[in-house]
Parts: sequence; C-alpha cells; structure tokens
Amino acid sequence: MSSQPPADDPTPRPYAEGGHPAQPGYGRPGYSQSQGQPSYGQPPYGQSAYGQPAYGAPSPGAPVNAIVVTVVSVLAALSTAFIVGLPSAVLGIVGIVQHRSDPRRAGRLAAVAWIVLVLNVVLGVVLLIAGVAGFLWFMEQADLPTMTPSPVPTLTSTPVAV
Repeated sequence: MSSQPPADDPTPRPYAEGGHPAQPGYGRPGYSQSQGQPSYGQPPYGQSAYGQPAYGAPSPGAPVNAIVVTVVSVLAALSTAFIVGLPSAVLGIVGIVQHRSDPRRAGRLAAVAWIVLVLNVVLGVVLLIAGVAGFLWFMEQADLPTMTPSPVPTLTSTPVAV
C-alpha cells in the first residue's frame, strides 16, 4: 500500500507520486481564489469594481413584458391580416432592443405597447361590428331581385318548311 497524502492535501508532491511541481503562490498567502477573495485589490472574474454588471454580463432581469407584448401583437397582426397589432409589435421590438441600454424606457415602451394593443383590439371589434351592421342595413335597403328561379322556357315544336 502506498503512503500518498489525501487528494485535498495542498502540500506539493514530486512527479513520481502523481503530484505537480511546486509553483509560486498567487494572491495572498493562506487565501485561495475559490473563496471569492480578490487578490491585489481586483474584483473576482466577471464582477465589476463599481457594482455594475461586467461587460458582456447579462443585465438583471429580461425584458419579459416587452417580449410577451411583441409575441401577442405579432399573433394579433397575423390573425387579423395586419390590421391590429402592428404598432404595438413595433413598440415591443423597440423595447426589447433598448432594454440593455435603458431598462426604464424599455419598460415604459412595453406598457405603452400594451395600451396600444388593447386600443387596437377595441377599435378592430368596433369596426367589425360597424361593418356587419352596415352590410345588413345595405342588404335590407337594396332593391335586389329575388333569388327565386324563373320559369324555364319551353320549346314548342314548329314544323320546319322545306
């Protein structure tokens, strides 16, 4: 049986025992980087020194409201032949794009997009009702011929002169 130290033993071992050569320590002695302690006044990787997200790090909170209003608006636009939903879809897309640079403005744009979507739906329903009512009124007022079939003309046989 071999007398190898446990795997979590920090003492360096020679290559023959499966260890690595001793390397100079980085950071402060007695502290490891895995404990989240910054070395030489630098913040840990991926964190900014000023409490803001580091470059490339996702901003806190996704623009869920803007994404949902965009999806609902596009579905409304597709289901109504692009009559309802286009303005709110555009506002939702702008809200998604601006979320990274200005989250407050993106939230306001998403709220405005919901309001515009509701107004478009209400306006679409009012126009649909008015269109159906106008069509029914026109059909009532129009002097259209009746749809009863006319009598079929009969052929009489007449002698043909030769």
